[in-house]
Amino acid sequence: MADLTAPAYRLADAHIEPPTAMAGVRDTWRVTLSGLAVPEGGIVRLRLGGGRDNKSDWTRPQADDPAANEYVTASCSGAAELRVGAPAFEHVHDIVVDMTVVGAPLAAEDEIAVILGDTSGGGEGSSGGRFRYTKQVASGDTAVLEFETTVAGKYVNGVDIMRCDESGRIVEFRVMVRPLQAVDVLHEQMRAMLESMRPTD
Repeated sequence: MADLTAPAYRLADAHIEPPTAMAGVRDTWRVTLSGLAVPEGGIVRLRLGGGRDNKSDWTRPQADDPAANEYVTASCSGAAELRVGAPAFEHVHDIVVDMTVVGAPLAAEDEIAVILGDTSGGGEGSSGGRFRYTKQVASGDTAVLEFETTVAGKYVNGVDIMRCDESGRIVEFRVMVRPLQAVDVLHEQMRAMLESMRPTD
């Protein structure tokens, strides 16, 4: 594997679109990488987590079945081709996409486009995180649903409190989350999402 910490492999630019992901919602993300010079046979690794102590909340991608969910593809603007793989957790203790450079070296001016949740083969995209309800209590017009998820590698536990009108429409909806670290992460992600929605002049 190419040593991406060596000066020759220093990443010049990385961009992801869209910039946000919502737990439990399927979507497609395009990650663009440039500024890497990697010899033929070298590997470019895209890590979707924060390492051993900050596990990713992304669902593990796969590169074998274009019709299935979590399908990942990669292409290069130059002469190099990329052979995509997603190592099993037993081999790499995080969520990663490995791209082996074949056919020609990867030049620094080449651009790599990684599609997470590629739907071109019929899949429904990728899940940027896991979300599940664990308990439910209902009484009259009010329901309380406890949930668990992870956001940016942080465990989140919370409750949705909903009240419905006579026709079954939700008229009141509150969310409470814990622990404090999760609140801080959610606050930052909401701020970033609202900033990205702000119209540009």
